[in-house]
Amino acid sequence: MPGSLSTQAFGINDTGAIVGSFNLPGGSNGFLFIEGRFATLSVPTGVTFAQAFGISDNGQIVGNYFDAMGRLEGFVLEGETFTPLHVPGSKQTRAFGINEKGQIVGDFQDVVGGGSHGFLYSEGTFTTLDVPRSVLTQAYGINDKGQIVGRYLGETVVPEPATWLLLASGILGLVYFRKRRATS
Repeated sequence: MPGSLSTQAFGINDTGAIVGSFNLPGGSNGFLFIEGRFATLSVPTGVTFAQAFGISDNGQIVGNYFDAMGRLEGFVLEGETFTPLHVPGSKQTRAFGINEKGQIVGDFQDVVGGGSHGFLYSEGTFTTLDVPRSVLTQAYGINDKGQIVGRYLGETVVPEPATWLLLASGILGLVYFRKRRATS
C-alpha cells in the first residue's frame, strides 16, 4: 500500500483480487487490491486495527479486527456491509478463509482455559473443529468442496510415574542379569 510502513498480502481469489493489511503510525487496516488499485476496507468507526485474510471469487472478504472492547474478532465484509463474527462463549474469534458458498473458517479461544479451536461457520451456525488429542487447532482455508486446511499442535505426552517405574525396573533387571552372567 503506497505510503505505508509495511504491507502484507494474505489472500487472493481466482479473479486476481488480493487482500491483506498495511501498517501506518496510527494503526493497521485491511486492503483490497483489484485491477491495479488499492482500496482501504470499510470498517466501523473507531477501529484502529484490521486485517483481511481471505476473499471469495464473488468478493466476500474475511479477516480480523479489534472491537470497541479491545477484543480480537472476526468479520465478513460484503460490499459495504461489515458483519462481525464471534463464536458464542469465546474470548476471541479470528476468520481466515472463505469459499464460494460463504463458508468461513478460522479459530477461536476459550474464555475458560484459553484453548484454541478451529471453526467452520456455515449457514449461520458455528461448528467447532478439533483434531483429536490436540491442544490447538486452527483452520486457515476452505475450498469450494468444503475441504479445510489448517494446523494443530498435538498434546505433550508426559509418562505416568508407573511408566518410569517399569522402565527403571527393566534397566536394573538387565544390569543385574548382566553382572550375574559376568561372575558365573
